[in-house]
Amino acid sequence: MTDPQWFKTDEMTRIGDLPAAADIPAITAIYGHHVLHGLATFEVEPPDTAEMTRRFATIRELGLPYLAAVIGDSANLASIRLHEKFGFKRVGMLPAVGFKFGRWVDSVLMQRDLADGQRTAPV
Repeated sequence: MTDPQWFKTDEMTRIGDLPAAADIPAITAIYGHHVLHGLATFEVEPPDTAEMTRRFATIRELGLPYLAAVIGDSANLASIRLHEKFGFKRVGMLPAVGFKFGRWVDSVLMQRDLADGQRTAPV
């Protein structure tokens, strides 16, 4: 697996690798659990492995990084602090943008530069 620069918080701290095709069933199961029980997504029906495979293929074809930083629910301070630990900065909040589990839910917007981010022009 390559070690792309946009996946590092600094020269010594690695966030992770891009998922491999063999990882998709496990990712599907984890994501499905959070669709049904969490607020990080407003999906209400978990996608199946074929759909997740399609999503990952699209991301890879476009050459995009797959680094998720979704904080559904502004009350989820543990998730916000975890993202801050890895270099994300809070850039905004969308109040009451989703309705799930019988209540309105905020979405917290956090951003992290990938590679040199805004310090350089896009290639």
